[in-house]
Amino acid sequence: MPSVFITVAKTKDEAVAKRTELLSYIHPEVGLKFMSFAYGIDFNDLRK
Repeated sequence: MPSVFITVAKTKDEAVAKRTELLSYIHPEVGLKFMSFAYGIDFNDLRK
């Protein structure tokens, strides 16, 4: 699933660390259920 993150970071490593931290807050199953509901696409099927 493509995604875009816009962060303010001086280096690429810092940006990757921020992205990883943001993703760690999102529970994979809950996040996919919300995205499936919001966009009307079953993202669980896309993971297989």
